[in-house]
Amino acid sequence: MPKALVVDDDRAVRDAVRVALDGYEVTEAATAGEAMRCAWGATFDVVVLDVVLPDVDTAVVLRRVLDAHGVPVLVISGRDRESIPIIAD
Repeated sequence: MPKALVVDDDRAVRDAVRVALDGYEVTEAATAGEAMRCAWGATFDVVVLDVVLPDVDTAVVLRRVLDAHGVPVLVISGRDRESIPIIAD
């Protein structure tokens, strides 16, 4: 079964993404710190990442995930009219 890591501080969003990822084994994290602990030593096929996290800049998390796992990352946002640049170089 493919594995997904879902990182979002909103429980309702995590629940909705879990439902949408039917057929995946989903690991959830509410903060960047929690996500890093979940990802340590684990293998994921995809990561779904909130664009705004309460504890660490999303670009930092994105870079760490890409460096460690090299998997597709879907960045999501609950904001509707605000542009948020993400630079993960």
